Parts: sequence; C-alpha cells; structure tokens
Amino acid sequence: MKDGGHPGWFLFLAALLCAWPSPCAAQDEAAWWQPESLEEASDPSTWPVRFETPVVDCGRVPAVDGLIAVFPFRNTSDGTITPYRGKGWCGGWALRWDRPSYGPGESGQVRITCSAPTYVWRRGPMKRVLPISVRGHAQRMALEVRVHWLPQLDVEPSLLSLGRVRRGRPVDARGIVTGRKAGLR
Repeated sequence: MKDGGHPGWFLFLAALLCAWPSPCAAQDEAAWWQPESLEEASDPSTWPVRFETPVVDCGRVPAVDGLIAVFPFRNTSDGTITPYRGKGWCGGWALRWDRPSYGPGESGQVRITCSAPTYVWRRGPMKRVLPISVRGHAQRMALEVRVHWLPQLDVEPSLLSLGRVRRGRPVDARGIVTGRKAGLR
C-alpha cells in the first residue's frame, strides 16, 4: 500500500463481492418494487392471497397517536405460501404478517403501522401504497392506507402576511390555535 491507498487485491475483492448475488437478490422483483398507486399492482384475482379489501381508510387520526391498519386475507393458492418478512419504509411505516406461513385456505392478517412521532408535524389527507410479496410468486401486490392526520398543534391561518410594518408600531393579527394534547393551555 502506497500513500494510504488500497492494494489491487482489495479492489478485486470489492468488485467480486458487489457482483456476487446476495441472499436479498433471491427475492422476487415484487419485493423491491415501490408503487405510487394500486393501479400499478397486478390483477388481484391472480394474487396467491385474497384480501377482504386492499384499501383501509383510517379516517381522522391525531398525529400523536400513530395508526394501525389491519388487512385480513385468505390463502387462495394450492400450496403453502411464505410471505417475505415485513419491512419498514421511510416515515415510520412498517408491515408485519401475523404468521411465517399459511397453508391452502388458511386466513391471516397483515398489519401496517405508522409510528406517531414521525408525523406530529403532518396535517391533512395522506395516501400510502405499500408493496407486499410472497416467496415463489412474482405478482405485484400492494395495499393502500388512507389517513387524515390531525396535527398536535394547529394554527389558523398557517401563513400570515402583515405587509409593510414600521418598526415599533403595533400590528393586530388574529388566529385560532387548536391543541390536541391533554393539558395543553
């Protein structure tokens, strides 16, 4: 090694490791697909699982509470299915299957959660489409969660223009402050 550089064998080994298929590469392409809408998913009648509904509307949720959306389903395939372990997404979203595998005709649940601290600042409607995948099945499956976040502290109007104000002169500006945390005064 000269001048703090890496020897040639190190670069060769690094290139070899990058080209080597990882265990993650064995997952179907569907596991790495990030949909923008449910229309991007394959036809639900071809999925190995049948969800009661691929959309859950959680309604108005205080951002300090977080949320849990439950998607009941039934294995409609001829064999046992093994879902890929749930993963997390940006913004505190996580997906969990209730069991590691499901036999033909067995029912289960997919739980999608969103942690509260991430969206304390968030307000208004939000739609999140999350991909799901099952080993051995290449169908692009997705579930959608809809929520209307209510912020912990809301100030109306959220933007106030005072125009030209001279230094030292009082300005009258009114607003409404709504707090959703117990004991907030």
